[in-house]
Amino acid sequence: RHLDPLDPDPPTDPGRGTFWRQPNGTNLPYLIAFRTSSDGIEPNCRDARIKAMAFDGNRANNTTGTVGLKANVNPPWDFATQEKRFDKINGVADVQFWNLSGVGLDAQGRSENTYTNMYVRNAKKGFVSSADTIFIGCIAAVTDEAGLVVPYQGSVTWEAGKIWWAGRGDGAVPGSGHGALIEGCDSGSVRLSGQIQDCTGSALYVKDSYEVSADLVADSNSVQGAGTWAACTVDNSYGCRIDVRAVERQTTPTQKYAFAIINGSQGNNLTGSVRAKGNASFTAALKPGSDTTNNWVRVVNLGPGAPAAVKADFT
Repeated sequence: RHLDPLDPDPPTDPGRGTFWRQPNGTNLPYLIAFRTSSDGIEPNCRDARIKAMAFDGNRANNTTGTVGLKANVNPPWDFATQEKRFDKINGVADVQFWNLSGVGLDAQGRSENTYTNMYVRNAKKGFVSSADTIFIGCIAAVTDEAGLVVPYQGSVTWEAGKIWWAGRGDGAVPGSGHGALIEGCDSGSVRLSGQIQDCTGSALYVKDSYEVSADLVADSNSVQGAGTWAACTVDNSYGCRIDVRAVERQTTPTQKYAFAIINGSQGNNLTGSVRAKGNASFTAALKPGSDTTNNWVRVVNLGPGAPAAVKADFT
């Protein structure tokens, strides 16, 4: 059956495929795909298929350790026996995870894994991946912390996805509700596109990273602490190329700035637009105190209630 994204409860009959509900007190991941170098077994997970399933983590009765899909295929720190480096777990599509005390999808490894049309709702974090992962049309909704986390390395593509209400789940952590958090990625191969809205932090927070690229719509974020977070924050990061269409639709504006550039970030190419709907407004294109050394910034005003355009090559 059609799943209403505003329905607070998971489906009892998803209408297509299998529905699972974790028993009380289990506190374990649902699905694991992992092969270690110490077990003497040839690699597995070639051309695996997981499709058309719905999982309820029963969060109220499983308070730790419940991960929707834990897919550690050939992790970089522990290659499998007879490792061929590119074993795959692919074809994961149309899978939903609800009510998890842990992460919706924890995908690590060197495998060019692809996840399509996955939906995570009311989890600690939505999607976490460090390397060689492609997300297409995935949604993270109502998470305690960030909807998407890339904690190190890179080679992650998030395409045509949506993140909303990060930092607003059952166990919300103040200051951790960024839509997407990219941290410590030095390979220059993180690429993002899609929409991020109504999160408690920035739509995109890039920290200690190099050459992240993004093309995003950021809609009315920083909802708990008006003006605390810009639509995009670039923190001690270099060579990033980010385009953000910042939209504000709240009469009492929350997402007051398009960009914040902090902690010595340099060499970034930041472009975008600001547009306020109805009686909403923006305060400024750049958050006060932003670093203006060796960054190229261009933000245009597309509607009433927005600040003057910014076009500057800061040197």
